[in-house]
Amino acid sequence: MRMYLHEMSTAQVKRALEEGFKTVLLPVGTIEAHGPHLPLGTDVLIPISLAERLASEMKALIAPPIYYGVTKSLLAHPGSIRVRPRVFERLIYDVLRWLSFTGFEVAVILNGHGGSEQMRALRDASFKAWKDCGLRVIIVNWWILARSLTERVLGVEGGHGGADETSMIYAIRPDLVNEEEYADEESLTVEEGIEQYPSPKSVIYYSGRGKMVIDEDKSTKYFEEVAQLVKEKLRKYLGGIS
Repeated sequence: MRMYLHEMSTAQVKRALEEGFKTVLLPVGTIEAHGPHLPLGTDVLIPISLAERLASEMKALIAPPIYYGVTKSLLAHPGSIRVRPRVFERLIYDVLRWLSFTGFEVAVILNGHGGSEQMRALRDASFKAWKDCGLRVIIVNWWILARSLTERVLGVEGGHGGADETSMIYAIRPDLVNEEEYADEESLTVEEGIEQYPSPKSVIYYSGRGKMVIDEDKSTKYFEEVAQLVKEKLRKYLGGIS
């Protein structure tokens, strides 16, 4: 059976709902710079791949991904696109509202972008969708969930465009990783108490533990373990995943 709503007919969606497909996965990200070595769509390509892995193992369909999000400090880097927080919140709310109207009872937002404005908008839209429609919503911020896993598998701390995101993209779309373009001079380690607009670099580490890792075997292992971790957490909160 097809997994994506936009590839299904309305009759096929109706039958899927009747057969118990009451959970919908919504991949969400943004379009912004992730260093010279990763694609602008990194933050949504990763959730899409996780959704595809999860949907095949649980009774879930995948809603069309939301590529545009709330980018802020990286707007000076070519290709980055910003949706205003309020607009983004309303978009997410409306999508959740009509997914509920269709007949879905649970929505899992697989979020790939860690900007504070985006995460706040997701929380507010999710709360409102539950309050207004009774839709149960779970937000998964995969890189936060996988912090200890990142240290264990990759041996470093993750970061924006760092080893964690690079490894995930390398595992799912190695053709999109321009390894030869990366250099340590392209990264920035932020200091507590200092903020910059715009950010001069688009690979950002948050402590001295941040470092780049580009390794095929580690990347494959990392993606598999992240996917398994997300699956286990959803089993805990939802049940029904084998």
